[in-house]
Amino acid sequence: MSDLLPQVRERNDVLGSLATVLASVARPDLTLLAIPIAFVLALSVARVTVVPAHGALATASLVGLAAILDAVAVNPPTEAG
Repeated sequence: MSDLLPQVRERNDVLGSLATVLASVARPDLTLLAIPIAFVLALSVARVTVVPAHGALATASLVGLAAILDAVAVNPPTEAG
């Protein structure tokens, strides 16, 4: 049991570091990151399952549209100051 403690602490350090990095990322950056992730996931799902690629890509484009609408209309960037 004591042999696992260093591994658990190391994993907690990695997760803590990841949480710190994600907390420092701005909302527009996360929005821009969500769009390619949606397409990668869509193509992965289309490749692994019987979902047609055009259907998966259409879904990914709707996710991208929602992300853009959120970034532009719902939560627009504001001047810091």
